[in-house]
Amino acid sequence: MSGITSLIRLSRPGNLLIMGLTMYALRHLIMEPLLRQSGLGIDFRLSEGLFFISCLVMICLGAAGNIINDYFDRKVDAVNKPEKLIVGRLVKRRVAMILHQALNIMAVLLAVVVCWQTDRWSGMLFPVIIATILWWYSPVLKKTAFYGNLVVGLMVAVLPVWTGYFEIPLLREAYADMMSHAGHFFLLLWSWLAGYALFAFLLTLAREAAKDLEDLEGDRLGGYRTLPIVWGEPRTIRYIRNLLAVILLLVAAGSTVIFNPLDPAGRYPLLASMLLIWIPLLVCIRKCSRAADKRAYASLSRWLKVVMAGGIAFTWFAGEWITAVQ
Repeated sequence: MSGITSLIRLSRPGNLLIMGLTMYALRHLIMEPLLRQSGLGIDFRLSEGLFFISCLVMICLGAAGNIINDYFDRKVDAVNKPEKLIVGRLVKRRVAMILHQALNIMAVLLAVVVCWQTDRWSGMLFPVIIATILWWYSPVLKKTAFYGNLVVGLMVAVLPVWTGYFEIPLLREAYADMMSHAGHFFLLLWSWLAGYALFAFLLTLAREAAKDLEDLEGDRLGGYRTLPIVWGEPRTIRYIRNLLAVILLLVAAGSTVIFNPLDPAGRYPLLASMLLIWIPLLVCIRKCSRAADKRAYASLSRWLKVVMAGGIAFTWFAGEWITAVQ
């Protein structure tokens, strides 16, 4: 494997692609139909170029976090997944550290560009805080029960918030005076983004716990205190199952309220929600009752990825429904 290919693998491009797709899906499949629904000819105020740059900020931070995670997890990964070990085997430790720092610096510089163009300098807090937290995640937070998982969940939940962070204030400045229901409209925009943020947060908590179960052997040798080590495997599995049950309840209740099954326009997104999210969640809950070894934990983790992908795919059906009910 060439050095360039190893560096690309180290950043986990699949995860970075999902991050980018999530932000673009929320912008164009949720926010854009909501803007059209206003009936006032409202259009995005943040240019596509600036939005792309804002996406790169999160992607650079995500790549940097993945690299520093592998940098500190070399010994543990040598036990848990030796075939995927890159730092110290295919990529020199010094090179990995330099790339990590370069990506964080790039994220901050890109954030400066967006903040300067939008005059929203509070946005600089995001890359600075995220880069700092991710630096401490692997050597400190990841070794603690729950707190490491909490940090990852919050980092993932930032993506929907970041998607609207610059756009919505610009829209408010440009259009609030001409809208009689401005407060309700902008609250609606944030509500959709917040809903996805909550979904991503809870699902990430469940998946991180499943990954802890999968990596139990190496984590124990590395002196980590993850949930399975502190609580034991049975209690951790119950925790995951309960989290998934809460997610299923929230998604089912929210979908049923928003997409009225008695309304023909609401039946298709409700059905899509069942197929893309409800059923995979039920499969995951079922797998929890049977999970007892590393292979079963890995299968559970993969199915949780299916739920994540289903959530992203569902944005298309939600956007179609928003357009239809104008």
